[in-house]
Amino acid sequence: MKGERDTVFQMTNENNLIQIICLKKEEQQGFDYFVEELNHQNLDFVKPKIHESFYSAFDELNERFPWHTYHLEYSDEDFRDYVADCLVEKVNDSKRMFFAPRKRHFEDILKIHLKTKDVKVKTGVFSIEVCNLNKETQYFYQEFVDSYAQEIGQKFKLESTTETWETYSSDSFDFIGNIEVLGNSVLKDSDGDICYVLAADKYKFTATPLTYTAQKWEWNFVKRN
Repeated sequence: MKGERDTVFQMTNENNLIQIICLKKEEQQGFDYFVEELNHQNLDFVKPKIHESFYSAFDELNERFPWHTYHLEYSDEDFRDYVADCLVEKVNDSKRMFFAPRKRHFEDILKIHLKTKDVKVKTGVFSIEVCNLNKETQYFYQEFVDSYAQEIGQKFKLESTTETWETYSSDSFDFIGNIEVLGNSVLKDSDGDICYVLAADKYKFTATPLTYTAQKWEWNFVKRN
C-alpha cells in the first residue's frame, strides 16, 4: 500500500504481530485504517479490510482476536479510552483469570487504573409469587321517590356496579423460574421444563428478578501531575 502509514495500535504474542495501521488517503483528505497481522508461520499476503475510522478497525480486531491475552506494545493516546472500554468488556466476559502482571502492563501502556467493583447480575430466572384471584362485585342502588314506585312496592333501583379483584391465600404458592403468557400462564423451571399451566384470569403473578453479586472490572484514567 502506498501513502504515509503510521502504527496506532500494536500487540504481540508468541507467533503474531497484530497492529492497526493508519494510512493517509491519496489525493483526499482523511485517513484509512486497517488491521495487519504478521505471522511467521504464514507469509501469504491477505488483502486487509479498509475502515474509515480507528474504531471500526478496532472492532474488527476485537472480534477476531483474544487480544486481552496478548502483550500490548503500543496504543495511540487519542484512542486509549476506547481501547480501555473494550478491554474491561472483554475481560468481564472472559472466563480466564486476569493476572496482576498483565493488569499492570495494560495500566502502564494505556495510562489507566483498573479495579473491580461489586455489581448485581441477573440470573435470568425469577422468584414468582402466585396468588388466587377472586372477583368481587359491589352493587349501588338509588332510592325511588316517585309515588308510583312506592305504590307497587319498588323502593330502590340499580344505579351502578363495581367489580374488583382480590387475592386470597388459598392455594397460593411461590415458584422459581420463568413465566410465559400464552392464553394461559405457563410456569417453567430454569431448564425450560413446564411445571404449571394456570388460567391467566384466575391468578395474580408477581415476578422479582433473581440476582447475584459478581465482581466486574472498570477503569479510570490516571491523574497526571
